[in-house]
Amino acid sequence: MRLSGLIFLFAAVCLGCGLFVTSQSVQRVEMALHDVERDIKTETENVRVLSTEWVYLNKPQRLEKLAYEYLRVEGGGEHFVGSGFDWEKLYFENAIKVPPTPELKPVVGKRKNSVVGGGKINDLLQRVTAGEM
Repeated sequence: MRLSGLIFLFAAVCLGCGLFVTSQSVQRVEMALHDVERDIKTETENVRVLSTEWVYLNKPQRLEKLAYEYLRVEGGGEHFVGSGFDWEKLYFENAIKVPPTPELKPVVGKRKNSVVGGGKINDLLQRVTAGEM
């Protein structure tokens, strides 16, 4: 009788410990779920605000005003947004002119017949500037 009582007591303690560990795990997972749900709500609100700002910033009237103001577009009061206006021409006329890359000269190293920065680099630069890569 004494042995069976000890076995039941040991089983009860083990089951109690198992229940405690399980309940703690569930609480941790519920807290993580709450954090994720809060983050989702925050990001959803951020997306809503950014969408509203995007709509405002892309109003054709606002873009037209900015184009007249900063790009020095001529045209009086006529609207050019969506009317076939040549934006590429305007962009390339106002683009910053980048000077061409100077050609690299080969540098001879200490060892005989070693060339550092020779023709391979110049060929690569010419291919990049020509738009091949």
